[in-house]
Amino acid sequence: MNQPRVIPEHAFGDASWGALVKCVRRVYAPYFMTITETDPGNVPHRELMIGGNPGNIGMSSGVLGVSPWACGVPLVNTIAFVFSAAHGDNIPELCWTATHEAGHLFGLDHEFHQPDSMSYDPLTTQYKHFTDFNSECFDQSTGQQIPCYCGSASTQNTDLRLATDLGRDRVFSDGMGEDPWELPLPSPLAPLIVRSPLSCGTRTDRATMMPLTW
Repeated sequence: MNQPRVIPEHAFGDASWGALVKCVRRVYAPYFMTITETDPGNVPHRELMIGGNPGNIGMSSGVLGVSPWACGVPLVNTIAFVFSAAHGDNIPELCWTATHEAGHLFGLDHEFHQPDSMSYDPLTTQYKHFTDFNSECFDQSTGQQIPCYCGSASTQNTDLRLATDLGRDRVFSDGMGEDPWELPLPSPLAPLIVRSPLSCGTRTDRATMMPLTW
């Protein structure tokens, strides 16, 4: 039954929030789009709500984020969710989940290419991005290779797809001169994220939660 839900705000302070916004902007900088923290008003847009836990909207505790999905069709005036309290103050992981869930709103599927935001393979750099690589897609419930976009394409190239659909922003594609390696290290209290694909094609899940050790 539909009912009002309240999602608490991102709880790790202004510096953490600023670093997260900066990372998301950098990942999407090559494409002709605007990322804003303010309501754009009555114009077509996509919205990403960041804060709280999955339980705030009635989802299970292992969910890191969730987004609508329409088999590769871009969705407008829709909302995706990233549960920042489930990540802890871990900007690289939050940035990955944020760009991943927003990617679903642009019609992107899950894929196998490790550096890509739409992949579940472990984060080995400070942030993932959208890659110029033709990757196979996978079924989140089984982890097995399947055609992309519910069977309409054999592979997915996220960079080419976004550049084609949105246009390429050659002025700010370098991140507006920002150092790409300025992201802070995760807080020692942030949980260790282990992404474990489950049943729904647009969820980002984890299997375990434990403190990081240094």
